[in-house]
Amino acid sequence: MMNIKPIRTKDDYKAAMARISELTSSDPDALPDNEFDELEMLTALAEVYENEHYKNAATDSVIDHSTQSGSAWLSDSDLHQY
Repeated sequence: MMNIKPIRTKDDYKAAMARISELTSSDPDALPDNEFDELEMLTALAEVYENEHYKNAATDSVIDHSTQSGSAWLSDSDLHQY
């Protein structure tokens, strides 16, 4: 039975990922329609959560690292050759 709710916390995210894992442990094409719908909904919610909580942190980390490593002084034309 589908009990979909927003993913607001890390615990919600972990629970959603566990359920996604359960649903994909066998052939997703063999899932009944209601479980396939649940998989689609959970995947969409998990993607939104990941975009809000993980993608920006990774980008910021790369920017911080380049600044700390001294490569921030390189111009775009310097980097173009790489």
